[in-house]
Amino acid sequence: MDVKLATQVGLPFDEAAMTRDVRTLWSLGRFSDVRAEAEEDEDGVDVVFHVVPETRYDLRGIRFEPHPFGLQVTIAPGTLMTRAQAAQTAVSAREQLARREYPDASVVWRFAPAPHGRYDLVLTIDAGKQGRRKNPPMPAAPKDLCACLFEDRREAEWKGILDFNASLDEAGVPHIEHGRPYTLRRLTFYGNHHYSDALIRSHFLVDEAAPLDLFRLRQSVVRLNHAGLFEPLDEHQVHIATDERTGMADVSIQLTERKRRSWNLSGPIPVSASLTGRILSTYSLSFHLLAFSTILKLATDKRLLPVFSADRAFTPGEGWRSGIAFAPLGWRGTAFGYASTQFQQRMLPALAGTHAPDLAVARGDSALLCRYPKPRLWKARIGASLVLRYAGQFAGLP
Repeated sequence: MDVKLATQVGLPFDEAAMTRDVRTLWSLGRFSDVRAEAEEDEDGVDVVFHVVPETRYDLRGIRFEPHPFGLQVTIAPGTLMTRAQAAQTAVSAREQLARREYPDASVVWRFAPAPHGRYDLVLTIDAGKQGRRKNPPMPAAPKDLCACLFEDRREAEWKGILDFNASLDEAGVPHIEHGRPYTLRRLTFYGNHHYSDALIRSHFLVDEAAPLDLFRLRQSVVRLNHAGLFEPLDEHQVHIATDERTGMADVSIQLTERKRRSWNLSGPIPVSASLTGRILSTYSLSFHLLAFSTILKLATDKRLLPVFSADRAFTPGEGWRSGIAFAPLGWRGTAFGYASTQFQQRMLPALAGTHAPDLAVARGDSALLCRYPKPRLWKARIGASLVLRYAGQFAGLP
């Protein structure tokens, strides 16, 4: 290792220079202990630096516990990381949390062994209480400007560009700055104990070895939330680690499975109650107690109607292979319930439309806000969604 020290052979002994050299060696982060000794004899002063090499860990990746809280920590896999660098990474993560209005957050780090002699850097996060800062709302930017910027951002996202910034000069002319495009290298899920990776991946619209499209990644999260297999996801559970040198990005998603047993009460018409227990990753066994049912007018009296069913809930990733309930209602009831479920679940996302984050446009020392537009006829869409959800109760079992 080539290190230039102030203490040199042939120069007068300088204790202050020796102290600075100790600090220099410490600052390299490659040693766990650094000491200096000076011994004087008839030929002069001998200076000996005693160092203990710091263990360096071959990094496989970064994990967050319980989830990343939206942190962006970029360290390339294969990096030989020291304990000092890991501690500095934890400090940087805590500073990010403070900027995200978590002033009391703490981050504890550790190295966890991984296969093939590598290690994962595990950051355990305690976010504490989130503070609230009351900032004045930003003025709205012109709609025509926002429409152009959203179109440009969508085109950038399609290419895998993650960093997109817009600003206005003194003449009001927009300028766009963006980073380099990234390719999705690895998509990893944590916290799925009863559901396979293949089932979860079937909900995602992004592919490994393809450009990392943020818009399609957000839509994938919406699809997974709609499946109801896990607790709702937001940006805090989705972590993107980029490698500027290679242009590759790794996406890790922290999942929390829903309870395997649940009950619900729906109504007012038809009034029903159900108790559900999951028996497989894709099937659940349900007991329904209906006050009356309108499934193809099989029963229209007000007596209690107990029904057992084996349900394969609708999931966007499985499409036509899901959304079916096997119950003793005859083939007509089963077919009609399947058709109505497919129609309902496919129409609801279309009525909801697409969603994307707002965009802040810098203008000197201030900023304008471009709010992502709501879908056309959004009030009518909300009403139609409510009607469709309510009507689904008349078509079959909940």
